[in-house]
Amino acid sequence: LQSSWWAFNLLNNWMQLGYSKMVGDMTTAKQKLQKEAFEFHEIVRAATKFVPSESVAAAIATEMSNKFMEYVGDEWWQLVFLMIAKYSNGLVTTGEGPGERKAPGYPDWWLQSVGYTEWPPSNPSTQPTNPPVA
Repeated sequence: LQSSWWAFNLLNNWMQLGYSKMVGDMTTAKQKLQKEAFEFHEIVRAATKFVPSESVAAAIATEMSNKFMEYVGDEWWQLVFLMIAKYSNGLVTTGEGPGERKAPGYPDWWLQSVGYTEWPPSNPSTQPTNPPVA
């Protein structure tokens, strides 16, 4: 699993289990890395600006960029492991103490709109139908 692709793909697949619960954590991590990437770009430009040889400057920029991408991959793996630990079994775990594990369930607006809060449901399209008798 030396390619960072695995970390990005695994997180993408994991988030399919509860995107709305997880998107905030992923977005925070993504924004942090994007900010660092823009800052890093300026550092690379400054580091290579006065190198007289274009090929040497390119080699320096390439080496620096490769190291930064290793860092991004490592950070994304850490995020994957955090997300798996935090969002497992339909729960949200933020620690090991009492009250640090919650089952968010479905939002109230959705439960009401599908008739979950009433029986029999008021929406005729949700009424069970009798199977045809053979």
